[in-house]
Amino acid sequence: MVKKKILLISPRNQNYAKKLFPPLSLTNIAAYIPEKYDIQIIDENLEKIQFDADLVAVTVNTCTARRAYEIANEWTQLKIPVILGGIHPTVLPSEAEKYSTSVVIGESEEIWTSLLNDFEKDALKKRYHASLFNFKKTNVRLPRRDFLKKRYIFESLETVRGCPFNCHFCSVTRFYGGRYRFKPLKMIEKEIESMNKKSLFIVDDNLIGFGSIAEKRTLELLNLLKEYDLTWMGQASVNVAENEEILRLANESGCMFLFLGFESINHGFLSTFNKQINLRRGVASYKNTINTLHDYNINVMGSFIIGSDFDSPQSLSLLEDFIINSDIDIPNLTILTPYPGTKLYETLLAQNRLFNPQWWLENPLPLFTFKPKNLTVQHLAHLYYKFINNLNGLQRSLKRLIKSLITNHSLKKAMFSLTENIINGNNYKRMIRENVKKR
Repeated sequence: MVKKKILLISPRNQNYAKKLFPPLSLTNIAAYIPEKYDIQIIDENLEKIQFDADLVAVTVNTCTARRAYEIANEWTQLKIPVILGGIHPTVLPSEAEKYSTSVVIGESEEIWTSLLNDFEKDALKKRYHASLFNFKKTNVRLPRRDFLKKRYIFESLETVRGCPFNCHFCSVTRFYGGRYRFKPLKMIEKEIESMNKKSLFIVDDNLIGFGSIAEKRTLELLNLLKEYDLTWMGQASVNVAENEEILRLANESGCMFLFLGFESINHGFLSTFNKQINLRRGVASYKNTINTLHDYNINVMGSFIIGSDFDSPQSLSLLEDFIINSDIDIPNLTILTPYPGTKLYETLLAQNRLFNPQWWLENPLPLFTFKPKNLTVQHLAHLYYKFINNLNGLQRSLKRLIKSLITNHSLKKAMFSLTENIINGNNYKRMIRENVKKR
C-alpha cells in the first residue's frame, strides 16, 4: 500500500544565513506523525519545494509569513490541504486562516493525532488549539533529525520552553508562556548522542533563566553537556554573570559564546520595555558582566536595539562609544521592530504610528516600520549605516580579533567572532540599502 505523503516546510527567510541551523520545530512535529505516512522535511533556505504531497504543513514566523502564504496558495490551488502553524499564526490566526485549510494555535506536537484523524476523514477543522506542551506528563519523543538534509553548520538543541520576563518587544512569553518547562535531561542526553555534529546552538530563549530552580537546572544541564566533546552557543540574560559556577561549567562544557540582551544603555528604554533584569543589575554593570564572561573564556555577542522614541543622534553616539569601549566580541545592533503579539505592536497600532499594520507582507521586509519621535527614517537609516560601518568594518573587527585572542586565548573563538562581525555588518548594510532605495 502506497503511503500518503506529508510535507513539512520551512519557508525561505530572506535575512537568514542559509546553512547555520536546521528547522528544529519541524523535526519535533515529525516525531508525532505515525510511521504509516511518508514524511519529508523541506527547508526552502536550502532546497526547492517538490509539489508532490497529500498534506502540507508550514511553520511560520513573522519574517517568513509572506512567503509561507505564497506557498500555501500554490498548494491550495492544487487542492492539497495546507496546515499553518508557529508563532505568527498563533498570534494572528484570522490572517493565517485566509491562506490555509487549517491553523494550529500554540505548540502543535500533541495536536497531530486528532488533526490526522480529521485529515483521513476529509474533515479538517479551521482551527486547532494546542495547550502548552508538558514535558513531565507527555510522552516526549526524540526530534526526527533523520529527515533533515546533512548540510547544516550547527545542530539545534532545545532544553527548555517558556520565559518569565515578558519584554514588551518580544513575543516569546505570548507563545511559550511565562513559566519554564524543562525537557528531561535523559531526553537531552539521547538527543546529543543521536546527533551527527557536535557543534550546537542551544535555542532556549534564556539558558539560565531566573530563580534558584532555574539555576539548579542550568547547572545540571551543563554537567551533562560536559560529558560530551561539544562546542556550543546559547542565549542568556545579564544575570548570568551573577553565578560564576554556571560560567565555569559553561566554559568547561564547550561554550563558545553567549548572546546577551543588553538592548540599551538608556534607563527609560529599559523601563518602558520591561527589561527588569537589566534594570535590577543596572547599566553600570554591563562592562563588568562582559569582563566576567571573558574571565571564563566565553565570548559575548551583545544585543542592542535602536530606533525607539528614546533615540537621538546624541544617544546613538553615546551607545557607539560604549560598545567600542566595552570589549564586546560581537556587537549585534538591530532596529526596533513591532512584532505582532507584543505590547510594542499593540501600542504603536493604537497610536496609528505603523507605516503598514501588516508590514510582514511587504517584499522585501521593511527595516523601518514606524517613525521614532526624535529622528526621521532617513536620518535613522543614515546613522544606522554609519554605526554598522564603524562597528563591523574590517578594521574594527580585526581589533576585536586581537583583543579576543588576548582575553580568551582561543583562535577558534576569535575567528568565529571575526567572521560573525563581518557577515553581520555586510548583511545589515545590505538591508539598509534595500530599504532606503525602496522608500
